[in-house]
Amino acid sequence: MLRREGSSITLVTREDWRHAKELIRILEEASQPVPDELIQMSQRYASFQERKSKEQKFFSKPGGRGGGLGKRDGSFHRTSKWTK
Repeated sequence: MLRREGSSITLVTREDWRHAKELIRILEEASQPVPDELIQMSQRYASFQERKSKEQKFFSKPGGRGGGLGKRDGSFHRTSKWTK
């Protein structure tokens, strides 16, 4: 069997942080070192998801399809009418 070796560089940004956990699994499976920054990114994403889930529960109506000020992406909006 021919064995090939090489190097690989992966750029991971905040837009990709949801993939950090999977990348950690791949690196561990390949017996490669896992950068501390990648572990921290994975932990921050898990905390973000937990907070987002709690916010969605807080801003949704019981038995309804949601409501309140909360949006699915965790941001908020407010509408107002202007009068002259």
